[in-house]
Amino acid sequence: MAQRPETHFVAYHNVDERGSQLWRGANGAFETNKSSLPRKGDVLWCFEGKGRPKRFTLVKRGIVTRISKPSDGPSLVHYKTSSSIEPAEVNSLPWFPKLFRSQGSFGFGLNAINDTAIVAQLEHYAAGNAAADRPQYTELCAYTLKHSSLFDEYAGGGTHTVDTKGRSWARIAELLADRGEGEIVPVLFAPAEHFARVTACADLVSVKTAKNDGANSFTFTNFRRLSPSLLKASLKRDYGRPLGDYRRDYAICRTPTGLADRCVLSPGCEDEDVALINEDATIPETTRKALVDARRGQGKFRQDLEKRWNNACAVTSCSIREVLRASHIRPWAGSSHRDRLNPENGLLLLANLDILFEKGFVSFDDHGRMLVSTELSASDRRLFGLPKKLRRKPDAGEQRYLAQHRKSFNFPV
Repeated sequence: MAQRPETHFVAYHNVDERGSQLWRGANGAFETNKSSLPRKGDVLWCFEGKGRPKRFTLVKRGIVTRISKPSDGPSLVHYKTSSSIEPAEVNSLPWFPKLFRSQGSFGFGLNAINDTAIVAQLEHYAAGNAAADRPQYTELCAYTLKHSSLFDEYAGGGTHTVDTKGRSWARIAELLADRGEGEIVPVLFAPAEHFARVTACADLVSVKTAKNDGANSFTFTNFRRLSPSLLKASLKRDYGRPLGDYRRDYAICRTPTGLADRCVLSPGCEDEDVALINEDATIPETTRKALVDARRGQGKFRQDLEKRWNNACAVTSCSIREVLRASHIRPWAGSSHRDRLNPENGLLLLANLDILFEKGFVSFDDHGRMLVSTELSASDRRLFGLPKKLRRKPDAGEQRYLAQHRKSFNFPV
């Protein structure tokens, strides 16, 4: 008897109405009141929507494992994740409008996809998205927090030391010792109650491994959030226990490159960064001054940007020096000292454009055309006079950094 081909379904989750996002773990269950339900082996494409205007995210591709129907209340469609999809906004992708219309603007909740062309486009996207996570990895050490309430303490700045409860971090200490000047060993953090995702990152400062008294600890600084967060399933274990839940404290792992592009520093951290530079005895004095000036948006970094853009805003041509900012394209957090001083990693921008660019509300393509986030409403765009474009086409070095910026904030690559 021939096996029935699987049917593909959209499972839509309205974050604003539900008050929380879809579960990000490998398995899950989708709640529905529909009488017509998927069968075992069918494919579930899980989407989220939130905000005004709505921003839609493809979260998972799942395979239905079973259906549970309680005597009262909604049914549960249980599924397991069939491929690793990094959640990303899909509003601007070419296949999405047709899917959106065919699903009644996602008003059906759980509904079959009857257009085979749309299914093919979804499968193509999922294959490309998963492949994007595979090719290049950077070795990192990672740690899972048992109490995510500590995040607020860490986000306040400063340097923190964590007791590893007797477990030796000798392998991580070796990794730290192998790094050269300016190279950062990140520590990844995942709160216990959301252990499917890594949500923050910090710079490893030192590791203490005492064989006799077991007083092992690690010290980190420059704690920052990851935006978007990182699926723990995309980490590739290299040493130690796999990252699974709060009982498995740490591991050395490999994670897809581009981690630094996800880092978001908390507001008002410029002084902290400057203090860290001044406290780092390994930085030569001439480099130290250049880095401090660059973090302040001054010094040679700014002078180089002014030369590149003829002392005027790269977008508006405004030449009032007091209202222009020397913006880094790739975020300061996680960048090497070389990136921090490289004028190719910068734009001279009017203050309002600087903050829009820094927060990911706008970006630029390889031709200098401005890309505007869907988070800005039509009235916001009119208020800022967007979109605009760069006064010249970015050169090859600027294009490389702008590509990282677009990827970091989920703009079309």
